[in-house]
Amino acid sequence: MLLFLSMIKTEEERELCEALYFEHRSAMFALAFLYLKNEYDSEDVVQTVFCEVASKYIKKLEPLDKKSRERFLLLVTKYRALNAKERRSKLVFIEDEAAEAELTDPTDEDLIERICRLDEYEELRRAVQRLEPEERALLWMRFGLELSSAETAQLLGEKHTTVIKRLQRAKKRIASFMKSEEEKR
Repeated sequence: MLLFLSMIKTEEERELCEALYFEHRSAMFALAFLYLKNEYDSEDVVQTVFCEVASKYIKKLEPLDKKSRERFLLLVTKYRALNAKERRSKLVFIEDEAAEAELTDPTDEDLIERICRLDEYEELRRAVQRLEPEERALLWMRFGLELSSAETAQLLGEKHTTVIKRLQRAKKRIASFMKSEEEKR
């Protein structure tokens, strides 16, 4: 708890974050545990959510009522738990794939395909970094946290159509950045 409290600048925000922690931690843990069935992973999810709250969302949570704050915390916890569960299943898949790869010799085409995917990922990462911070945050909510555009709009206090248009513009800018990078080669 000290870690995320140290991220907060004002005393009022620190008090709010501490109150949210003590009030909702148990419910958040229980929700994460429903998805993960593991105490350590569930506790990690709760800590991650509070670190995000402290570093990114505390100002947005201040004006909200108690029920909206609770809904936000539980929603983010749910998506963090689902992401953790998915990462865990991918890790098992990758370990199985690695064990299988030891038994078979990969072809040159397989290696070339993997290298190309890594190059595409790096190109995409650079394009996203060129976006404005607000656009990156919007993309993170939509694709990183896997919130729907409607949930993202509600969280930001914007119209659903506005969020959809902002997402479309951000994706077009990414495509433009990637195209210009490709043309440079």
